[in-house]
Amino acid sequence: MRLMNSLAILALMLVLGSCQDGQRDTPDDEAMAAQTQMDTMARDTDQVIQDWEEAWKSNDPQNVRDMTADDAILMLNGQLSHGDSIEPWMERSSVNMRDLQMESRLRNSSERIAYDTGTYSHGYQGDTVQYRGAYTFIWERTNGDWEVKVMNISSMSAEDMEMEMEQNQ
Repeated sequence: MRLMNSLAILALMLVLGSCQDGQRDTPDDEAMAAQTQMDTMARDTDQVIQDWEEAWKSNDPQNVRDMTADDAILMLNGQLSHGDSIEPWMERSSVNMRDLQMESRLRNSSERIAYDTGTYSHGYQGDTVQYRGAYTFIWERTNGDWEVKVMNISSMSAEDMEMEMEQNQ
């Protein structure tokens, strides 16, 4: 009798096991899911970076402010600005900036943090000087939205840039 009960339980377990949806995560499935998530985050990060560049190119400071966290900091040529002192800079810079070119050198992201670092060049309306330098932007995702938390921007004159490039060759 005990043997019959054990066989019945074993048969029931086999039937229940075979009735499951049959989609067990194998190591390959898990790797594919992780790669899909990384690809999605990379596309999401690429879009955020592109949207940031487009916000600056729009010459509309509101577009830039909308993508910037209230508690963001700006490191401009080594000088720290934060809070309300960033807004006047965004206003002046974004309204008059022309021909912005950004060349990303390194970017990465996780679920909550993304960064992009590279070089830039641009001019200003009514100014013949071409400004160049390096940047690093760090975004944080809060409540599903990305906001810039850190802007580290350094600039150099065209002459300094040329001299540096000659030294690096």
